[in-house]
Amino acid sequence: MDALGDSAKTLWLINVAIQAGLLTLLVWRKDYRRFPFFVAYLTVNLLQSAAFAILFTRPGYTSRIAWLFGWGSQGIVVAARACTVAEVCHHVLAPYRGIWAMGWRLLVVLGISVLVLAVAFGRHDLHAGIVTLDLGTELAIASVTAILFAFAKYYEVPLREPMRMLGIGLCLYSACYVLNDLLLQRYLAGYVEIWNLVGMIAFLGSLALWAWAFRVPVEAEATKPVLLDAEMYRNLIPEMNRRLFVLNEQLSQLWRVESPRP
Repeated sequence: MDALGDSAKTLWLINVAIQAGLLTLLVWRKDYRRFPFFVAYLTVNLLQSAAFAILFTRPGYTSRIAWLFGWGSQGIVVAARACTVAEVCHHVLAPYRGIWAMGWRLLVVLGISVLVLAVAFGRHDLHAGIVTLDLGTELAIASVTAILFAFAKYYEVPLREPMRMLGIGLCLYSACYVLNDLLLQRYLAGYVEIWNLVGMIAFLGSLALWAWAFRVPVEAEATKPVLLDAEMYRNLIPEMNRRLFVLNEQLSQLWRVESPRP
């Protein structure tokens, strides 16, 4: 770890310790059954950290092999984080099958679009392609989580823990990553060590939110969806929930999925 300053080393060790503790807790509680992608994300992130710790203690950490390993492993980590976002979306929207049918299709289209852009930019420049893929994925993560929260607020969809804290942490860290890639590294390259510290602090903040969300056992989700029949919506449920019901029914017919019934 000689390539890092003392402050970065301390933050790195704190991040690793919190990740390891959170991962241990999730495995002990068997929460990997409900959050397999989040558990996988923490796992690959820890493995990457361990590999970097070994790499940075040896000479040649600036070699091309080290560069390829760094970006290659980062691609796996970002992909795992993107899958975690999809997992959060599924937990929030799955009770509304028509809405989720549209949602997962949009996620697939967004993922394919990012991949196509990366291939297009990387045809003659591997570095440009990798950076585009990384930046595009982080931007997609921040955008999807922000849209999910806006949708949930507008239609009064309940965001129970730990989905709310998971989403906030994912959005904040990816937004910080996008800001760093688009602006800070381009115009303030001389302060790269400071921005690396900022990135570590942002990730530490996300870890703190996730640890807080999982501090108590996650309640089992209701097996029956919260939707009521159309007559109840017309007579008793407020206008906001009525619009959600109508939207779900329309999308269910569009995607030809059966709306859940109580």
